Amino acid sequence: MFERIGRAAERAASEAGQSRRGFLGVLGRRAVVAAGAACGVLAAARPARARPHCYDCGYTCGDGSTYSFFGSDGGCPKPQPGCRLTWKSGPHSCY
Repeated sequence: MFERIGRAAERAASEAGQSRRGFLGVLGRRAVVAAGAACGVLAAARPARARPHCYDCGYTCGDGSTYSFFGSDGGCPKPQPGCRLTWKSGPHSCY
């Protein structure tokens, strides 16, 4: 395998007017530059956003009526005037 790479490098180097060692040096430097560019792209990539969490919220009002709400990331919303949060389940997956 190394012999085949060496022969290919020698052939390419002679076509470019360089020694095999010089050609492999240029090739190695280019590989380092390409790897650095790939690392830069990966480092600049934005992190994946986590799935939102959902909550089931139940409210009871002063007149005895009830209502429920399906909330997400912020949790359960504030109750309507005259009502209070009576139960909450979650967080759990929204999907």
